[in-house]
Amino acid sequence: MAQLAVALAFVGGYVDAVGFVALAHVFTGHVTGNTVLLAIDVAEGTWTGMLQRMLAIVMFLAGMVLGAVLHAQIVRRGFCSRFAPAFALEAVLLTPLMLGDGAFTHGATQIPRSGWTLYALLALAATALGLQNGTLRKVSGSTAHTTYISGAVSTVTESLLERWLGRRDRKPDRSATPADAETAVNADAPGRATLVLLAGITVSFAAGALAGVLLYVSRGLASLAVPFVLLLVLAVVDARRPLAETG
Repeated sequence: MAQLAVALAFVGGYVDAVGFVALAHVFTGHVTGNTVLLAIDVAEGTWTGMLQRMLAIVMFLAGMVLGAVLHAQIVRRGFCSRFAPAFALEAVLLTPLMLGDGAFTHGATQIPRSGWTLYALLALAATALGLQNGTLRKVSGSTAHTTYISGAVSTVTESLLERWLGRRDRKPDRSATPADAETAVNADAPGRATLVLLAGITVSFAAGALAGVLLYVSRGLASLAVPFVLLLVLAVVDARRPLAETG
């Protein structure tokens, strides 16, 4: 499922970037960023910003719960296709946002014409990314979040630093074989496959964010057709050949 996680990271970065640019600079998949900006809004007494960010946080968490519950029910009932329903539902949640350009002015810094429209689109986008995050939480036993990369970047950086410091500081043991030395250095560090996975998720997320912003500038919210189609493709693939079985 490593390829699935990388593909979903592209979707996560894409939707979060487009949502931030289009929807009043509120993150739809990044609770940490919204929390910081919420604190700033509280300090400045910006009630509108406070409500927008609180809504995004609450709906993201609600989406996570929905994704986890949906996935648990699918597994409990013994369905082979474990991801298709969630991917299809996420695509449905993104549809109003993809078709929502009529509620906004043109340009890269769009301003909502209707407050209720903005709140509705924020809620749908945050729920969609929360749903994605709650659906796929582990890949080959390792935690893999696909809607934010703070943890992935920290894990990869810390592991590489530990490996480098371990090789630098460890005194040579003439009785140890090279394999023993390698095992000792990496005893508490994530495996190479995990690091490759996390690095892939990070790069894919960044690529999705860049692609989302570039296409949004020229195509507006209709640019969300890219993650919409990708989610439907993943749903069809999972329905025909369950991704949970392909590893």
